[in-house]
Amino acid sequence: MDISFAEQKTGTVLQGFKRGNMSHSAVCGRTQLLRLPKRGRRHKISAKHEINAKMQKVRPAIRRRGSRMPKGMEGRLLNEMCSSRICVDEYNAGELKGRLYSNYYSEPIIFENVLQLVKKLDSLYDSYEYPQKTTKTRSFSDDPGEAEISQAVLATPFPQEGRGKRATFHVKVIFRKNATWQGNVYWLDGNCEKSFRSALELLFLMESALR
Repeated sequence: MDISFAEQKTGTVLQGFKRGNMSHSAVCGRTQLLRLPKRGRRHKISAKHEINAKMQKVRPAIRRRGSRMPKGMEGRLLNEMCSSRICVDEYNAGELKGRLYSNYYSEPIIFENVLQLVKKLDSLYDSYEYPQKTTKTRSFSDDPGEAEISQAVLATPFPQEGRGKRATFHVKVIFRKNATWQGNVYWLDGNCEKSFRSALELLFLMESALR
């Protein structure tokens, strides 16, 4: 005896499934009508299960891309690559001067103002290829200009313990989405940690600690 699929509720269609009259995906969740070419009749198939079936084809490719480290970066810890130490030595009229440290650069990176700090940090992550950008940086000029960082990237981490004269921040950029950064900043002198949703918000947080 055929089961009327339009009248079945979740759970009660198991009888039809056991008899081979319907798909297992019909027993769960919100449903939509699809035509199965092999049987030539309409069945109710869960939209949730349909999406899951499509994702099964996509997930292996995502895993392959996501698990592959950038060339030359094998063996390096992602947590160390996305973490930096900003040592602020001078703060005057909203301008910062100081040093930038990274575990894979042996020497400190000097910055003279806020713009240099942002550009050097961005170049730092570009050299690691992590975190990767989700958008390409726009420019009025095709000339890329001089490299912001001239040092070579180390093969093994080099611990950095520098401290700033005015303040010291440990910055961890987890994402570079929407042409900006997202992550956490820890103010070592004040023993306080905050999350930031953009590079601008990071600068505001640092400025609030320096006031």
